[in-house]
Amino acid sequence: MYYRIIEHPWINYNPNERPWKKPLSIIIYDSNFQFLGETKLAEEYNLSANNFIITKEGLLIRKETNNEDEIKYTVFKLKEK
Repeated sequence: MYYRIIEHPWINYNPNERPWKKPLSIIIYDSNFQFLGETKLAEEYNLSANNFIITKEGLLIRKETNNEDEIKYTVFKLKEK
């Protein structure tokens, strides 16, 4: 499996308000780079190079939390349609 992280254009962008967040999606490809699907992520997930981990169980994506002493991940598993 191959995963591609996509940042979509801002929706209702206002330069005077922060945080600025773009909607995110994950595109999934098979070993032959054939498109398998796309999943849009909720705003509570923050993707960057160090915020996700690929495991045999699925894709671990870090969730934002207000507690700086805590790191939370959610496991995303592929499902057949």
